[in-house]
Amino acid sequence: MILLIDIIIFSFIISFTLIKVFKGSAKFESLKCSSAILSLLITKFLYFNFLKIFIVGTISFLFDITSDQIDDSFFYAVSFLIQFSIINSIILFLVQYFNKNILSHSLEDNSNIKNMIIIAFSSFLRAIIILLIFILIIDSFPSDIKQSNSKINLSKTYNAFSKLSESIIK
Repeated sequence: MILLIDIIIFSFIISFTLIKVFKGSAKFESLKCSSAILSLLITKFLYFNFLKIFIVGTISFLFDITSDQIDDSFFYAVSFLIQFSIINSIILFLVQYFNKNILSHSLEDNSNIKNMIIIAFSSFLRAIIILLIFILIIDSFPSDIKQSNSKINLSKTYNAFSKLSESIIK
């Protein structure tokens, strides 16, 4: 089980990177990577707590329970994911707009080794960011599920990414 988790994590990173190397362009992949990093920083430092408060308040109203009975870490992860997705979409849209309309258009040769390295590095960083957000969501599930996930934490790779996710995102 532990080896399977490690294999899944490494195969996700490797397959995501390889697919982007063969199908992506260096300019677009580097723009998507910079957009993801900028979105992560903006979401981390300008975290708007109202979304988590709104979700918790709505659930406590609908199910007639107090907000103290609701696990905040799961709704923190959900609100972080929603805010990250919105900010990333806005930044990516703006970057693509400026790229199409303002920056010069140059054809690039993706078979060039320099461009392949740029694509590989950019897609590797994006795969790590996606994996960190996914692990944050897995780690934030309510406590009943956490007890069954204790075997997952035995994986050194998962544990390392979990600690990295907590230090970068939370």
